[in-house]
Amino acid sequence: MQTQAQYELLKKVNEYYPDITLSKTVTNFYADGNIIDTQQQFDLKGTKFSSYKLGIDPGNKKLLFEYVSDETGKVFGDVQLFKGNVLRTTFSDKTNQIEISLNGKSVYLKKL
Repeated sequence: MQTQAQYELLKKVNEYYPDITLSKTVTNFYADGNIIDTQQQFDLKGTKFSSYKLGIDPGNKKLLFEYVSDETGKVFGDVQLFKGNVLRTTFSDKTNQIEISLNGKSVYLKKL
């Protein structure tokens, strides 16, 4: 079960980055009564993904993502909230690119 803060983070991220799915179900992992890690599980049947992983930082300010599809190859990175903005760093194995986006708009793109 996800907390309201976790859902609000996912909702805000999904507004700018719709490839980060919005789900109402997460699995929280606890130590000493505190959330130490959060993961989403997905049913990939009928999707373009062969793998899709999403984790939420315990402070609900950052999430990590990784997905794989024939179309995109492996794409991974993180999305962080910073002073009301949504900052995303994306690494793409297939295109050999690093991209930084702010509120859904690319601000830096580097091909390696």
